[in-house]
Amino acid sequence: MELTTSNLISLAAMVAAIIGSAAIAKYKINGLLERVEVLFKSKTELDNRLDSIEQSNGLFKHRLDIVSSILSPEKLEKDTRELATLRSEIEHLKKVVVKANKT
Repeated sequence: MELTTSNLISLAAMVAAIIGSAAIAKYKINGLLERVEVLFKSKTELDNRLDSIEQSNGLFKHRLDIVSSILSPEKLEKDTRELATLRSEIEHLKKVVVKANKT
């Protein structure tokens, strides 16, 4: 194969095109890396916000469970019966005290 001037010019043009393509590709890759970095920071912020929301949600669920157990019909019925028992015992004790004071 002979190296003629036209072959050398073609070879130089191909090398220049490859170098130019590589420079463009490097520029675009750097731009993509910057965008990926921004997206990663956004993702990290969203992860932190999601963790905070999940923690708050867990706390609210726990509080709601406590309130629900306090206000459950079974608990209210039990408390009402205990209160009625205590009131009757207080009335009985008042009568005992009144009798004791009379004698």
